[in-house]
Amino acid sequence: MMSTCSKILIQINAKLGGISYKTVIEDYIQERDIMVVGVDSSHFNKNTAVAMVSTIDNSFADFYNKEKIFEIEKNEMLQFCVSSFLEEAITQYYSKNQKKPKNIIIYRQGVSDNYINILNDEVTQIEQFCKKNGILFYYILVNTRTTFKFFEKFNDHYYNPGAGLLVIDGITHQDKFEFYIQPQQVTGGSATPTRFHVAYGNMDFPEIIPKFTYDLCHIYSNWQGTVRIPNVIKAAEKLSKMTVKTTQEELNIK
Repeated sequence: MMSTCSKILIQINAKLGGISYKTVIEDYIQERDIMVVGVDSSHFNKNTAVAMVSTIDNSFADFYNKEKIFEIEKNEMLQFCVSSFLEEAITQYYSKNQKKPKNIIIYRQGVSDNYINILNDEVTQIEQFCKKNGILFYYILVNTRTTFKFFEKFNDHYYNPGAGLLVIDGITHQDKFEFYIQPQQVTGGSATPTRFHVAYGNMDFPEIIPKFTYDLCHIYSNWQGTVRIPNVIKAAEKLSKMTVKTTQEELNIK
């Protein structure tokens, strides 16, 4: 019963705008004034919903979010709504911190490398926006449907790796900035790592991105452990699915 009550209280706290979990973020991260954005889209019947969630302070657990819903034949509009959202998100960030972010990390789910060319217009809009505002950015593609499996060997037996496995070389593409993370402890079946491909951007501290990404997997407010993807992209995933399947329209924040 205590477990059930705790879960309900955590959800109430989150819905009231409270912060359920925090993780220790290194000082050199917080000093860089980073805003993290998650973007995901879901499809249902003739509609596509795109959800965008951004952090608005250095806890990386307080958010601003927005969603858009389109008819599928109009989904070329998806590529332009992200840069518009960034402008609104930065306004929210400024109102809380009295300064603009210096760096933006955008995690984008729902697009494989085979279709990366459809993002060209979206990324161009983001590049122009960030250059105009003097902001550096990274645009990271997130793929949870990878084909690789990793195992640990002990006494001639193979086991799922422990939570926190990070693979940054050996099997990664030599011409791409990519890495694999297994954030969770998997006890049933074989664990599937999440692939992160830093596809675009000009930030000047790439070495901290894998560890920072792993940290963000710990603070999804609706789960007491780690999730497979950073909290912003998990929240965007849930919001896009709810929008397209349940509300079937954009939410009225009033």
